[in-house]
Amino acid sequence: MSEFRFVDHAWTVDAAMSFLYAKGGMVLLSLIFSSLALIAILLSFKLTQRMLQKYGVSSRQVVYMCASIPFFLGIGVFLPFFGVRAQVASWVLMSFFLLLLFQESRGRKLSIFFPILFFIWANVHGGFLIGLVGFFLVLVVKAFQKRLSTHEVISFVSSIGVTFLSPYRGDLWREVLSSVSDIKLAWSIEEWQPGVLMFDLLLLGFTTVTVTGILRYRRRFQTESLLLVLVFFLAGMWSRRHLPFFVLVALPYVSSAIWFFYQDILSLKGAKERFHKAYTVGLGCAFILLVLQSVFVLWNSRLMMEKQYYPMNAVIYLHSHVPRGEIFSEYGWGGYLIWKYPEKKVFIDGRMPSWVERRDGYKDFSSFELYRGVLQGTTPYTSVFNSYGVTTVLWHKEKTAGKQGVASLIRSLLGQQNETQFIEAIRKDGWQMVYEDNVSAIYQDPLESSPR
Repeated sequence: MSEFRFVDHAWTVDAAMSFLYAKGGMVLLSLIFSSLALIAILLSFKLTQRMLQKYGVSSRQVVYMCASIPFFLGIGVFLPFFGVRAQVASWVLMSFFLLLLFQESRGRKLSIFFPILFFIWANVHGGFLIGLVGFFLVLVVKAFQKRLSTHEVISFVSSIGVTFLSPYRGDLWREVLSSVSDIKLAWSIEEWQPGVLMFDLLLLGFTTVTVTGILRYRRRFQTESLLLVLVFFLAGMWSRRHLPFFVLVALPYVSSAIWFFYQDILSLKGAKERFHKAYTVGLGCAFILLVLQSVFVLWNSRLMMEKQYYPMNAVIYLHSHVPRGEIFSEYGWGGYLIWKYPEKKVFIDGRMPSWVERRDGYKDFSSFELYRGVLQGTTPYTSVFNSYGVTTVLWHKEKTAGKQGVASLIRSLLGQQNETQFIEAIRKDGWQMVYEDNVSAIYQDPLESSPR
């Protein structure tokens, strides 16, 4: 897609990652991004503490009692999304945003900080849009209730305006909106798949506590708060990548609901003791689930290390056996190939699922759709490979290629070809496996694989 104007919506983070990687490698990056995730959680705890103080809680011990189970569950929901990734910066900025948003007593004084925050956010990560959506929802409710002030409107409009002060100006919005509005991502890319389809006991526990607590005490919360929790809950259920934002928004209200419940039962005989016993059991269960989730995430991260997940040795082979033509590889390896094998162009990489450009009179050409068509068998691979000069296919091992996810299951139900069948098709047409290891295999067409 040579005519498509690339927008790096996380350009400052990418530049920082490049600098830090050169200084300390993945160890330094892992430490920094883990610290950022921790900061996001601590800021959310700070907001929780302030909200509980607003409802009359002065004891730090009571704050811990109300917040411990929600936070253990919430951190468990966070864990699968931890990593060296730009979105972590959006978690921190979202926490700052929520702290500013609910400082009602100093609203006029703090309103100047919203444009500053969104200027930073727009130059750090495309997730700034989710913050603006939250801001807009709060102002809409205030407008209906006739509580909206002029300085809040000015602050919101200014916050939108400063997002155009990036190197990409209006193209940044085009990039972000194209991803948000691209419905096919929910069934094509694992990270964008619906959160409601995740089997995660911690998510189930957190969602149950959130829905139960907020529904029971909905009259004690402001309308804009309820709307925020609802919208971010729906966003998380629609796309799992939004679940961390849902957790950050919901944590203060879940903890407050537990405090309300505790107050309600104090007048009942023996209820206080039973509450503490039940809470201890619940806390123990939440802690055990968090530990198990941590082990699971660490094990998965081990499987995602370069030697176990990426075609490291296959790239070494390609350096010494340079193909005549281009290479067709899987979506998840595109960025790795750009980094480790820049001598060859990639067919697809992680930046491209929503890229669309005008080509040959058509304004909806998409490399990602072409890629999906090849894998699903709806587009003949031969015509695509001939058009782009592809003579080599770098793919994951066949024993893992048939691994069924939600998207794979849906394709099977629709009668579409899966990735294993794609490999079977090229081998049936005479493509030869010229390299194989535990992670990947390289296939070449008969002309490429024949002796030179």
